[in-house]
Amino acid sequence: MNLNQIYTDRFQKLNQQQQEAVTTIYGPVMVVAGPGSGKTELLSMRVANILKETDLDASNILCLTFTDAACKNMQQRLSKIIGIDAFRVGIFTFHSFAQYVLNNYQDYFYDYVDKQLACDIRKFEVLSKNLNQLALDRNLRVLDLNGNFVFFNDIQRIITCLKKANIDSVNLSETILALREDFSQINQIVNAFFEANGSIRSLKALPQLQALLTDLQDLDSEVAQFLALELKNALNLCESENSTKYFTAFKNKFFAKDKDTKFVCKDSLKLDNLEDLAQVYQQYVEFFRQNGFRDFDDLILDLIDKIKRHPVLKANLQEIFQFILVDEFQDTSDAQMQLIKLLSNSSLPDFIPNLLVVGDDDQSIYKFQGANIKNILEFLSTYSTTKTIVLEKNYRSTQSIVDLFSHVIKSSDLRLESFYPQIQKSLQAANSTLQPGDMRLIEAKDPESELYCLLELIKKYAKQEDYSQIAVLARNHSDLRQISEFLISHNIPVSYQSSLDVFEQEVIVLVVKISKLLYHLSRPTLKRVYELLPEILGHPAFNIPTQQLWEFSREVFAKRSRWEKHMDLKKFPDVAYYMHFFKELSNVSQALPYRSVFDYIIGSKTFEERQNLFDTLVLKSPIKEYFLSQEDLESYQSLEALKSFIEAIEAYYATDNFDCLQALNYFEIYENSRLKLNFQFAIGNAQSCQLMTAHGAKGLEFETVIVFNSTQKRWGTAVNRAKLTLPKHLRLEPQPDDVDDLVRLFFVALSRAKNNLVITYAKKDLKNKDNLLLSFLHESGLDSEDFEIGLKTRVHSLQASLLNPESVKDENFDKNAFLRPIVDNFAVSISAILSFIDIVNSTPTEFLNSYMLRYPRSTSKQASYGNAMHAALNHLSKSLKTSQKPLTLEDLIKFYGSQLAKAPLSTLEYNQYLQKGSSNLTNYYNWHAQDFSQYDLAEYNMSSSNLYIEGFKISGSLDRVVFDFDKKRISVIDYKTGKPFDAFDKGSLSSKLKSFKYKLQLTFYKYLLQNHPNYKKKYQFDSAYLHFLDAETKEQSILEYQPSDRDMEFLLQIISAVLKKIKNLDFPDVSAYEKTYYGMREFIEDLITEKI
Repeated sequence: MNLNQIYTDRFQKLNQQQQEAVTTIYGPVMVVAGPGSGKTELLSMRVANILKETDLDASNILCLTFTDAACKNMQQRLSKIIGIDAFRVGIFTFHSFAQYVLNNYQDYFYDYVDKQLACDIRKFEVLSKNLNQLALDRNLRVLDLNGNFVFFNDIQRIITCLKKANIDSVNLSETILALREDFSQINQIVNAFFEANGSIRSLKALPQLQALLTDLQDLDSEVAQFLALELKNALNLCESENSTKYFTAFKNKFFAKDKDTKFVCKDSLKLDNLEDLAQVYQQYVEFFRQNGFRDFDDLILDLIDKIKRHPVLKANLQEIFQFILVDEFQDTSDAQMQLIKLLSNSSLPDFIPNLLVVGDDDQSIYKFQGANIKNILEFLSTYSTTKTIVLEKNYRSTQSIVDLFSHVIKSSDLRLESFYPQIQKSLQAANSTLQPGDMRLIEAKDPESELYCLLELIKKYAKQEDYSQIAVLARNHSDLRQISEFLISHNIPVSYQSSLDVFEQEVIVLVVKISKLLYHLSRPTLKRVYELLPEILGHPAFNIPTQQLWEFSREVFAKRSRWEKHMDLKKFPDVAYYMHFFKELSNVSQALPYRSVFDYIIGSKTFEERQNLFDTLVLKSPIKEYFLSQEDLESYQSLEALKSFIEAIEAYYATDNFDCLQALNYFEIYENSRLKLNFQFAIGNAQSCQLMTAHGAKGLEFETVIVFNSTQKRWGTAVNRAKLTLPKHLRLEPQPDDVDDLVRLFFVALSRAKNNLVITYAKKDLKNKDNLLLSFLHESGLDSEDFEIGLKTRVHSLQASLLNPESVKDENFDKNAFLRPIVDNFAVSISAILSFIDIVNSTPTEFLNSYMLRYPRSTSKQASYGNAMHAALNHLSKSLKTSQKPLTLEDLIKFYGSQLAKAPLSTLEYNQYLQKGSSNLTNYYNWHAQDFSQYDLAEYNMSSSNLYIEGFKISGSLDRVVFDFDKKRISVIDYKTGKPFDAFDKGSLSSKLKSFKYKLQLTFYKYLLQNHPNYKKKYQFDSAYLHFLDAETKEQSILEYQPSDRDMEFLLQIISAVLKKIKNLDFPDVSAYEKTYYGMREFIEDLITEKI
């Protein structure tokens, strides 16, 4: 079936409202899409129709959404409608779009590109230092009983809000100064009112309240007008409800008594603290600026700033992206909304943006991230010609389920139809293939009964459908962790993803203790050695018999000796062996970067100790063998923890060249903070029963949904514990969740169900106190059922908990299921492809470890040298963009030295490579500096260019892209360290291997540039060049290569064969092949012909 027929067939299946949204391609359009109303199909079909009705390229369409999974889902669906063009459509998250602009318009972002993303520990350290610089009597310096800053979390939250709103410390200080004058006037009026009228207990005081309202309205300040509006709303309710309680609520919310017992605005009491916060904020941002750090949110904010200040950039983006689609519009933050408006607004007369947004105000559940229904309202007011389309047909759920969640959402006061009565949502089930299922409300006697009720429900529905179609939804992870352990203990397969703290993992606790031991062994801090050694050697990883450990300890004590001095290998072989290991490693660790020491600690490296003239003792840590050798859940969890651990320290120091003392400093900062270093870890697979929070379930659907612990206490509104907030009228902070937020969240949970929906709760809590069912379920029409487990089951449960008090382990770990989501998100790079096929220096298994599982590995000294050389030449290119003149040789070498200093090199190695690199850079600079252009693209990152191959996204970067604007040709330059050669496919076998890989690499770069949406129509590929940075002559330094069509065909055959293996989770054993160039070619041939 051709693509036109596919489009026609799918279009005919759309309902009238969906078809209208698909065909109305010009002008602003808002689609209000209830749950299960087919919005993803609508978006895909609209893109297809734009391409059908216009002469535009697929790359001229921009689709923005919120998660990588949503991007992939849209792309896959679109590919079934329009084929390969789906991979050319600009489908991005907001952040990846900002990254795309940065990569493609480097001239505007020269001050951002090289900034390092600040980790949470760095932010904690800087903010703590800033707070300590305040005067001792300032409130923001107050500490709690544990020595932590009382206002720390509030300050961090407020700084994030200010940055998202693009408000700097100067703006904040000016605002506070103006507020002092404004509040002075308001407080006089307010205090005079309460002194004259006292407490308002009767509607007879309405004239006085109206007078207060008039006085506030007469003041010319934003805060006075805000209070006046709030008071007006309260007075209207007082009159309509014949009660003064609404004014009392207004008074309690906005006013309080000061130290002189006068009534004043609550927000006026915050100004001193906010002045101090402005000072802290200024120092915080200044530190980041001076030291080259940035926040995650800074990229979007910087993009907004650049578009505002550079009309040419804005015009270029609008020229490229002539149609814009935004999914999940209700989840947009203020900054994201600002970006949408910048991309879709123009100063041209009669300009109307081709902009479609799809959202549902009833599913706005991300207020804590800055999302707000006000963006929907603002859209309608900003674009007055907006065509509004409401999707009312639900294709997911049965009518009874639709009726239930429609009843629930009516409890919310903050809905779009409250502001625009013409927008009415009356959802109707429209999937005639669905059979009526269960609708149940089960009241368990107690929490234990609720768990057993859940178990019986899952067993029942598992007889009707796959486990994967059963979802248990809860309000938070504390319930889900309990549920997962309980279900696993009863042999129910579960899939659950949660955050784990790196420093709470057993393997990390042990690594940190050993790191501390190595440091203290080389220093006169024996007390710490005595504390650490027994804890370490007693760990099961070291497998030391308890009797040997005890006898060793007793003998050391009897001889008044020291553990680290007593190393008799014959009498105490196991203890002494590891004492030798720790002592030797402690000695060498003083001269090595911690990254190398870490490899010894976990057992990735071994070293030898000479015993005598003939004997050598091989020393190795048991950690890798103990924690990582099994293909089970615990091994992969330990691996993830080790990766996150070492990456976090490297992120903190912005280098992998830090020593043991610096690592210990990081541990101390972490221990003193209240932070968690979390990593995501999942158990189970897609074929298991799905456990998730209501937030996590958004956008998903299941045959059966069980909503657990549906009590007022669990799902109710949280208490706002913020001690410091910004003035309310500024509207810069997300407000705490209220009843409307609770209703929307429960609405999202209920609307995930297709056939069966069960709501459970326990009538008594663990303390035998009454639990209340969620208030809006009382009038739902559901008949409740009682559930209680019997005495026999309770006894069995108690016995099981006593016999196995620790968390249940997953005995049925599915390795392929663990790898599947990793493979699904794998990004293709040429280095990954080469790692798979280069059986001389790697193997498919090592590819798996390095590129999929990301085993921690230190950087070799040769690689560190190469990285520093690349960084220096990248800096040479970028400095030319910013200053329009070449960097001096002296500055280039200085920068090279600074990059080399970040590498994990010893002092001797650093000096050697500093001399070598300086000499080679001098030669290269003298030969080629004049060839650099400000229009070159340096370190050009392809990951945001929206290129795909075989369904996998392409990543990697090109060292330098060079343009010939006159001839409309484009070339690529790749820098190489190491011995140069003057021709391909010549010389020794090792040279042939290297040149073969280089040819594949350069051919891959040609493929990227020929298919890049920005260049494929404007430029013809010219040549690829290797620049050898260690060359001794100018002639040796350049080798040109022009990939042929045969080269391209061969490369794509290799990539296709490798990606097929990766998709199938097939990482073949290559031990039968020779570890030579010819053995590798044989392996490649077998891959392509599928002989292996």
